[in-house]
Amino acid sequence: MHKNLLSSKSSTSSRIFIPKPIVERCEGGCSITKGEYSLYIRRIPEGDLGRVFFWSSEPHKNLPPPFDTNSMVAITGRSFQQYISERKDLLPILPSHQYVEVGAEIGGFIPEIVTKLRRKPIIIDPADYAIMRELLSYALSEEDCDVDARCVLRIFVQRIDIITDPERVTLLNMKLGEAVVRHSEILDCADVLIDLAGPIRYGETEFKLGDKGHNIQEVLETRVRQLEKQILKNK
Repeated sequence: MHKNLLSSKSSTSSRIFIPKPIVERCEGGCSITKGEYSLYIRRIPEGDLGRVFFWSSEPHKNLPPPFDTNSMVAITGRSFQQYISERKDLLPILPSHQYVEVGAEIGGFIPEIVTKLRRKPIIIDPADYAIMRELLSYALSEEDCDVDARCVLRIFVQRIDIITDPERVTLLNMKLGEAVVRHSEILDCADVLIDLAGPIRYGETEFKLGDKGHNIQEVLETRVRQLEKQILKNK
């Protein structure tokens, strides 16, 4: 993971140089990095994220040593089918219901169902969708990007375009705790709440804790569920 941007030297002109993503190639594929985001493209399938997946360094993780040993956070791109396999209660899709997804990242559930809903779905996620889209578009311009990878890249771009379209989705581009405090309209609003890979998995991004021993993840999960409970109807 490279955190430094590719920079240009200053010149006497008044032009502003916009850092380009850094591309690194290896036998198994390539990585494209900008800021704290890295897009990895592999030439062979890799787990449930397929050929293309993101990692992000997380400067706001609050775990004390020795717990914060991995500063990387996965940005997942689950398919609609993967959502259903993990949450069978998500079917059938009910058009009149208010759907809220916390930590959607670039998952395919909301983009798949948005046209079926009468109420605009809500996504709560602090991810930098602009940088992710830039990296995806940059990857599509790479000549050695294979056909299968291109297909996944285009799907991810389409999902980001839906998620960031205010006519189709209400995107609260912030952490869950911030959203609960700053947007009272989301309290007691959700008929269906989804959190497969958001703060329920990365609770350390929401709370600053001292050394709570080996049950730290359990403590974090409990606190995240308390926040999410505020959004749900019929508690």
